[in-house]
Amino acid sequence: MKSIIEKAQSSFSWFKDLSYKLERDLILNGKTKKTYKCYIRQIASLALHFKKSPLEVSNEQIADYLFDLQKSSGLSESYFKSTVYGLRYLFRLHSREDKLIKLPSLPHKKQLPVILSQQECKKLFRSSDKFKDRFMLALIYSAGLRMGELQKLERMDIDTDRMLLHVRQGKGNKDRYIILSKLIAAKYGKYCSEYKIDKYVFPGQKLGNYISRTTVRKILKTALLKSGIEKQINTHSLRHSFATHMLENGIDIVTVKEQLGHSDIQTTMRYLQVARFERKTAVSPLDFLYGIK
Repeated sequence: MKSIIEKAQSSFSWFKDLSYKLERDLILNGKTKKTYKCYIRQIASLALHFKKSPLEVSNEQIADYLFDLQKSSGLSESYFKSTVYGLRYLFRLHSREDKLIKLPSLPHKKQLPVILSQQECKKLFRSSDKFKDRFMLALIYSAGLRMGELQKLERMDIDTDRMLLHVRQGKGNKDRYIILSKLIAAKYGKYCSEYKIDKYVFPGQKLGNYISRTTVRKILKTALLKSGIEKQINTHSLRHSFATHMLENGIDIVTVKEQLGHSDIQTTMRYLQVARFERKTAVSPLDFLYGIK
């Protein structure tokens, strides 16, 4: 069965050139393959709908198309947004300001992340039957890993001598080092030996591949059901919990920012809104200077 992109490629002679230029510009500007695939999928869907290039579709037709997407109950909000973002990038690439200005603006919703308590984290990790699954969930939380960072983690990236975890080419194509949990370090040798880890820390079903996102999500979903935790969480919720718990444990926000790999500290600041701190009695800095309590 052909994908949307393959259908567009076989239906339109111009689609291959359009997709090549889009991919080239995205990659040259530091975007990921994932972003390209997301954009080109939406562009292909629109092209198949109108049977012509989005560059030739009228502004009125595009507005109707987006309106139908927004009304559709079977489509997620992210699908609508990625369609707008994809078209916006395409029109800007082809200097079509006449079409660009007609696209709707997308207000940014400031939603606070869902956070597990420290006790809920313990309960979640205990709920997995397999050592491999427990180790994976604990590792995500222990280092605040993104899904892609977990998938591509290689055996040599976990340094138990220096107690560091090396993330290679994370979001924004940046490398960073993260603290390695003592508990993870203590179990790592056993894990590698028991599961005969060669390259990827979490290998996929096919030889030489890393674990799929679907498999990771299934592992978390199974553990969540067994734990009895009713919060709606995903793997990124463990990253959110990592950041929040670090702040609650007294780690300064600049260090948390570096551990998470954020470019802007404002992104890290949102965790201050969900972290719970014990209120302290205000003391004058002059009294601190002279050790007066």
